[in-house]
Amino acid sequence: MRSDWEESFRRQISLPDDNVDLLRAALLIGADEYLNLDVAHHVATLDAWAQEIGGRVAPGTDEQIRIRQLNKFLFGELGFSGNTGEYYDPRNSYINEVLERRRGIPISLSLVYMELGRRLGLDLVGVSFPGHFLVKLPYGDGEVVIDPYNRGISLSAEDLTNRLRGVFDVDIESPAPFLAAASNKHILIRMLANLKGIYQQQGKATKIIAIITKILLVDPDRVSEYRERGLMFNALECYNAALKDLQYYLNHAPDDEDTGDVRQLVFRLQEHHSRLN
Repeated sequence: MRSDWEESFRRQISLPDDNVDLLRAALLIGADEYLNLDVAHHVATLDAWAQEIGGRVAPGTDEQIRIRQLNKFLFGELGFSGNTGEYYDPRNSYINEVLERRRGIPISLSLVYMELGRRLGLDLVGVSFPGHFLVKLPYGDGEVVIDPYNRGISLSAEDLTNRLRGVFDVDIESPAPFLAAASNKHILIRMLANLKGIYQQQGKATKIIAIITKILLVDPDRVSEYRERGLMFNALECYNAALKDLQYYLNHAPDDEDTGDVRQLVFRLQEHHSRLN
């Protein structure tokens, strides 16, 4: 069953970005963690919610009104909210858990918000804003920027600029350069990176390896991930796998600052391999 999920994830991320089913791909991130994961059930749940709220909104209703209806339904009736008390709980990054527990972090709540809103005909896109993922909607000659982590509030240019100053601790003239639409694959990478960071804090090498493997499926050009995965394999005494990853890293990033330490480790792994043979 696990191999079926892995193949499903591979098929999704092998598609052109616009053709990736973001909800399904995000759900499949949890296949290693949830062996009985029922992707179809969770997709059907969100579809049913969209049908319920869609029945309340007349076709052609102004986008701003639809946004207010979406906020009322998602945060008021369904009770979705940011998990401020347990922000670094990994369940906040697994969409199946977010849908069931109705708790999440900015990027996971944004994904649910986008997927539900798109089913209502709203052209919502993700924004990989520094430090806090957001959603935006083209509206008139401009756009509305929305924070699903804070119950779908709309953010002004001043709000966004203040947030950026908090992140960078420098004067920011305009938030515009930070509001580019995030691709589907970028969203998946950012979700996976969040999970990797959580598991690094917890020291869970096996889980880190599983997450890095998915990151590399989405973007094989992230060469530093081979180094990190190789070090995790080495910590688990999976020496052949470690050697393969670290050699790949050295071959593709020979000028990185830490190649000296990695070369020494590779030399020791090669010696170990020679003794075994």
